[in-house]
Amino acid sequence: MEALVILILVSVVIFIVYRLVRPYTPEERESINMASRADLANAAKRTGMGGSPGKPSPRPVYGAEIFANAGGPRTFDDYVGQTRAKMQLKIATLSAAKRGERVGHILIATGLHGVGKSAIARVIANSLNVGIVEVQGELTGEEAMGIFSGMKDHDILFIDEAHKLADKGKARIEWLLPVLQDGVMTTAQGPKKIPNVTIILATTDKDLLPETILSRLPLKPVLEPYTPQEGAQIAAY
Repeated sequence: MEALVILILVSVVIFIVYRLVRPYTPEERESINMASRADLANAAKRTGMGGSPGKPSPRPVYGAEIFANAGGPRTFDDYVGQTRAKMQLKIATLSAAKRGERVGHILIATGLHGVGKSAIARVIANSLNVGIVEVQGELTGEEAMGIFSGMKDHDILFIDEAHKLADKGKARIEWLLPVLQDGVMTTAQGPKKIPNVTIILATTDKDLLPETILSRLPLKPVLEPYTPQEGAQIAAY
């Protein structure tokens, strides 16, 4: 009997080690994602979080749908100008794809308008073959909860004019800190795990964003003004 118990315990340990070492198959990962999204959606309903009543949360778009209403470049090679920023993001994107991981959180901060912030976010999503949700400023934690419930691992949440998150006080942006730091949303029932997504913040006034947020965005490409020649190429899209 003692030998049987030992044999069972050894078998359990071997199984646990095997599960830790063996990566999940795509089917298993999708099953886990579905369960996570369902749990997050239920949490949103229980806490009254998840967007305005009668207003559905935006859902990720993929592939050609990313460019359905926006047009513009689809690859880094097509993207005009911004050589240094483009190279930094291209390397980060290729590295993430090779490792099978999401790309790191990104801050695109520039005092200039119309320098391709949204366009480069779409290129990143398309290059990684992941979905992207695009929103503009003043995104509340309640609205974010609803958005995350429809996203998958490695998808991208792009928040343009991100400084508006803190327009009515930096407390309004506090929901973002645990998302960037631990990949969770704080609810009345405690922390809720969200899909392992990339956050891209774009802003023309980064000084309005708390340092606690800025410090958790490891990729900070610098966008420069376009030359007249680059502007002419962009206008051709």
